[in-house]
Amino acid sequence: MLLPDANGHAVRRGRPGLTIVRTVPEKWRAHQQRAFRSGPAKPWRPSISLAMLRLIAGRLATGIPTLVALSMCVFAIVRLIPGDPARLLAGDFATDQIVNELRARWRLNEPLPVHSTRRCRSILTA
Repeated sequence: MLLPDANGHAVRRGRPGLTIVRTVPEKWRAHQQRAFRSGPAKPWRPSISLAMLRLIAGRLATGIPTLVALSMCVFAIVRLIPGDPARLLAGDFATDQIVNELRARWRLNEPLPVHSTRRCRSILTA
């Protein structure tokens, strides 16, 4: 247990005859005195600084294009896999009717440029 002594040092008292003295920094001592002084409470103000706003704006500026690029990569991978994506999604024992319904639902029956622009537009507007 740390206890302050008369000189402002933190003293650890343990077993009899064992005393460890550690000097408390002046900054910490001043903080303690400010924390326990009496007086009117200061009104709360938001503490978001300009540096924090720059950090948030920078993260958004890099995060949003990264997500768009990642989505486009996933789109390209789905379109470039060998075989029909609808057939792979439906499984081995799917009928042609189920595969056609999946193609219509995922709009895989459209040409690649139309599908990619529609996908990018839906990502940017959603």
